[in-house]
Amino acid sequence: MTLLMVGPRAQGGLWRADRSVVVGLVALVAMVGAACLFVDRWGWLGVGVIGVFASSVVAAIVDVRVGRLPNRLVGSAAGAAVVVCVAELIGGHAVSAASVLAGGVILGAPLIVLHLVSPAALGFGDVKLGVVLGCGVGIVDPRLAVLALLWASGGTVVAAALMRRATMPFGPGLVLGAAAALLLARPIAWEIAIW
Repeated sequence: MTLLMVGPRAQGGLWRADRSVVVGLVALVAMVGAACLFVDRWGWLGVGVIGVFASSVVAAIVDVRVGRLPNRLVGSAAGAAVVVCVAELIGGHAVSAASVLAGGVILGAPLIVLHLVSPAALGFGDVKLGVVLGCGVGIVDPRLAVLALLWASGGTVVAAALMRRATMPFGPGLVLGAAAALLLARPIAWEIAIW
């Protein structure tokens, strides 16, 4: 029995039930970890961060597996960012909504430029995921999008060099870069000054 179908069969996109369970468990662990780190500090905005990352983690796993980021998963992550923006606007917090959008622009703008210059080097799915993750880190602070992009790019280059690969999926790097930027923003044992 198949639980999740991504991509055409020729690309190996048909997942078996056992792999879907593994993906679900990884996503669950990521959400629980995010809840512990963010909800206590940023309140319900932390729930928005969790929503963005939950689908993004699964999308990144699919990217490693089949070499593409499914629109449905990226779209569901974007939905969490939109809900936060709308809730902030309704609550009279236009600055917070602008912060979410600014994070998306800061992380997404360089990616769209790279995609337009060389579509073979960076797919449009990576651009969409970058915008969504930028919005996710923008919930906390849009300046974190710069750090997320730097860590995502550097981490992907290092991983490709270590694995001796000419190409590498960028989705996992984007997720890990954004997560690293958020972890820096969260005091673990003491307050860390970001800027």
